[in-house]
Amino acid sequence: MKCTFNISGHPVAFTLCTAIAVGISPDRQPALFVHDELDEFGDGDGVIFGINELPESSEDAASLLQEYMETDSETLSTVQF
Repeated sequence: MKCTFNISGHPVAFTLCTAIAVGISPDRQPALFVHDELDEFGDGDGVIFGINELPESSEDAASLLQEYMETDSETLSTVQF
């Protein structure tokens, strides 16, 4: 499942996924994949672990962005939708 909210003038997509926190845990975990849809190179992508539901409003989505987001390429390469 996926939803998109306008945050600070950018469409930001949130998609439920699973991923492995490389270097932290070898286990696949529920997570939320975050992608700024105006970011053509994917360097703003990230994963927030421990979340298994989509934000319900732009306020909820914006507050999620304040959480710790894994952005390293090794972890991002493990994302499965």
